[in-house]
Amino acid sequence: MQYRRLLCLVASVIFIAASGCNRTFPAISTQRTFFSQPSAAAGTFTVDADYLGNSIYPSVQAIRCFVPSWSQRQLKVVLDLHCPHISGKYNEVIYIVGSSTPATWQQQKEFTAVLESVCEEPLPYRAESSLPFGTAWNTAENYGEYKSCGRWGAEQLGIRLATTIEIPYANVGVAVVTSDNARTFGHDLARALWRYLESGNEQSGINNR
Repeated sequence: MQYRRLLCLVASVIFIAASGCNRTFPAISTQRTFFSQPSAAAGTFTVDADYLGNSIYPSVQAIRCFVPSWSQRQLKVVLDLHCPHISGKYNEVIYIVGSSTPATWQQQKEFTAVLESVCEEPLPYRAESSLPFGTAWNTAENYGEYKSCGRWGAEQLGIRLATTIEIPYANVGVAVVTSDNARTFGHDLARALWRYLESGNEQSGINNR
C-alpha cells in the first residue's frame, strides 16, 4: 500500500492515513497544560489523559469526534508527541511508552527498531529506552480512570501503530536539545515511520477489524 506523504499534526498528535483517505484534516486550536502526571485529587490532568468519557479539552473532543469518520478505516498511525518531566530518570532520554496490550507493544517494538536504525546524532535514540507497561509511572494504577491518546488511538479501526513518544525539553543524555537537532530528529522520525509502514502488509497491525 502507498501512504500519503502528509503528516497531520494536531494537538501534538500525528495522524498518518493510507492513500485512500483523501480528506483534509482541519486545523484545531489547542490549549496545553503542563502537569507532569494526571492528578484526580487535584482535579487536573494533561490533554493526553483526556481520551475517555466527556473530554474537558475542546481540541481532544474535536479529535475524538472527527478522526474516526475522517479516516474511513484508512488511519494507520497515531503518534502522540509528548514531553516528560523536567529532569531525572526517564526524563532525559527519548522513549516510547509501552502499551499494556501485547499486540500494540509488538508493533511499538518493531517501530522502535526501525527508528533506532535510521536515527542520526546529535540526539541519540535507543530502542532499549522504551518504558514497558508496569514499569515506573507506566502502570494501570497511575492511569486510573483516564485514557491516553495512545490507548485511544489503538482502538481505531484499521490502526497499525499507536503510541506516545516522550521527547525531553532540554537534553537527551548529554546532548542539549536545540531547534536544529530537534528538526533533525523530526526528519529521522518521519523516515522511520515511512520505512515501518512500507515494511508491513495489509494484515499487520493491532486493530484490523
